[in-house]
Amino acid sequence: MIAYQPSDIKTFLSQEFKSFSQIGNLVMVIVDPYFGGRKPALRDNVAGFLDFIWTLTGDIRFIWFCNEDSCSPMNYPQVESFNLAEEGISVHDRFLVLFDGAVKKYIYHFHLGGSLNGIDWTETTPFSLMRISLLPEDEVTEMENLMQRLDMIYTNKSGKSNWGCL
Repeated sequence: MIAYQPSDIKTFLSQEFKSFSQIGNLVMVIVDPYFGGRKPALRDNVAGFLDFIWTLTGDIRFIWFCNEDSCSPMNYPQVESFNLAEEGISVHDRFLVLFDGAVKKYIYHFHLGGSLNGIDWTETTPFSLMRISLLPEDEVTEMENLMQRLDMIYTNKSGKSNWGCL
């Protein structure tokens, strides 16, 4: 889907997430180099996205893999962040991956065409362009190596497995 306004993405995510509002034990793994930003408005944009997802899903935890060399991570209570640069991982693409702790599997893989800090989730101000889509099955298979590496980083750094789900 190509979006030009925050409402386009909100509608798309609302439709995709409507069945998850009662599941519980969900973790959103975010791969986006910019967890926050140098300007307050960029940090506000990230907080707006997290708050929006929180309203859709209720009790969800966030794990954000960012690049602290490019942008110091912001402080947000429901988010654990990990530095990809420290692990020697460089990413160009951005992803949202939903993990269901009850069944211990990934249930959704979204591909983003830009950083989440670039969208003001509280406004209707158009932006240049943002692509968001569910990954096709063949690309999900290609992502398995990245997700295994991220899971290993999370487990090694946090001491928890299964993305912290019991």
